[in-house]
Amino acid sequence: MIWTIRNKQLAFFAAIIGAISFFNLYSQYRLSILLDEFQSNLDSYFTMNQYLIELRSLRGSMNRFIREGSLESLQQAMSLKDELNVTLERVDRQSNTSLETYFLLRALRNGQGVCLQKYMEAIELKQKGIPSFFIPYYAADRIAEYLEGYTSQLLNIRLSQGNKSYQALTNRVERSRTLMGVLFLVVSVLSIGFAILFTNSLTRPIQRLAVTAERMAGGDLDTPPVPISSRDEVGILEVSFNRMRENIQRMFRELQDKAELEKRLHAEELRNIDMERSLKEAQFLNLQSQINPHFLFNTLNLLSRSADFEHASQTAELVRSLSHLFRYSFRKHGPSVSLQEELEFVEEYLRIQTLRFGNRIRYMRRCTVEVEQISIPAFTLEPLVENALLYGLEPKEEGGVLRVKISRCGDRIRIRVLDTGLGMEKEVLKSLEGNGDRSRASGKGIGLKNVRARLRIFFDAQEEFKIYSKKGRGTLVWISFPIVEKPA
Repeated sequence: MIWTIRNKQLAFFAAIIGAISFFNLYSQYRLSILLDEFQSNLDSYFTMNQYLIELRSLRGSMNRFIREGSLESLQQAMSLKDELNVTLERVDRQSNTSLETYFLLRALRNGQGVCLQKYMEAIELKQKGIPSFFIPYYAADRIAEYLEGYTSQLLNIRLSQGNKSYQALTNRVERSRTLMGVLFLVVSVLSIGFAILFTNSLTRPIQRLAVTAERMAGGDLDTPPVPISSRDEVGILEVSFNRMRENIQRMFRELQDKAELEKRLHAEELRNIDMERSLKEAQFLNLQSQINPHFLFNTLNLLSRSADFEHASQTAELVRSLSHLFRYSFRKHGPSVSLQEELEFVEEYLRIQTLRFGNRIRYMRRCTVEVEQISIPAFTLEPLVENALLYGLEPKEEGGVLRVKISRCGDRIRIRVLDTGLGMEKEVLKSLEGNGDRSRASGKGIGLKNVRARLRIFFDAQEEFKIYSKKGRGTLVWISFPIVEKPA
């Protein structure tokens, strides 16, 4: 028989499984014996206690029947009479054969028979209306008291015997535990021995293969052939390894050719991506160039002068504010603008909205910092103000107040945009706190989500962006970020 790796594995695992199975079966057998004995004691305690409960229930039912004449109590008493006989038989079967137990059981059987007979006489006399029914009833009740005492004595005896049995069980458990430990140690030693024999038959030839493979991996392709050490699968592996050594140079050249081809394909793919990006940029610039800001500003200036000539001062002011907004929007911003520029943009926007809403909207600004040298991303405040107007104050018939407060705390700037509008439901607020957005897109598609994302990028995740709102009271957007001075 050739000891192949499969045969070695089967022998090893069969030995281990056999040892573990024997250990497990023996443990289960010992445990089942101990559990059966323990369960027998528990059943005996339970049966005696059940007999005591049934006896007391019988006394209670008979007492209610004698005093009240309740048919329900009579039915319960008759049912308990039959259950007492069955339970007493179980107590007799589960009790040991000691002399003291024998006399107590005999007293229980005799006393129960007399007690039940007296109860039946009392029931018969009670149903016939004979006043002397109290005589057999009290006699039976007296006997029942003795029966309770006998049962308690029997239970105490059983508990005492159970304690001794428990001590014996404890000793047997300790002996079984010691035996299990010895068996476990024997199984462990045998398993380790088999494991050493099995691994040596596999690892030594593989180690020789590993040394040769490492030399080839280092570039030494002229290594001598690996000696054939066995006739099992490891030997087949050694033969195959020698064949692989002869073909590895050819395979290496093929891999080099494939790598060069993949490199050229990747370069071509990158060029295609660059061309596609350039095409999109050209399309964007083409669309952007379709709007001529110079022509638009000239037209707005013409409209403003016409309004002045026609003495329409409000229209002229509206056109000039709109012109300022367009100039800010079309201007090529760098990565940031000053907080001063952003506030001026918000002022122009609110000037237009004030003409629209009239006295319904009151705007208040409080700034205690020098905003000229503080940098923030462009279009940061306007979306917050727009959301406050459109979704907080505009739907409110009586209007409200919009406050913008800017302050400094240490090396951080705090901006608060507060409105006394309708506020938000808790579900909407949770959605916003989860990076949701309640705003419809503004002219440049900037909403709360966009503002939060750009602040996170600009300040390298050092910003804080919180929203507080209460239905019917208003909304507060609270922003805090480190001071970044505007470059000169």
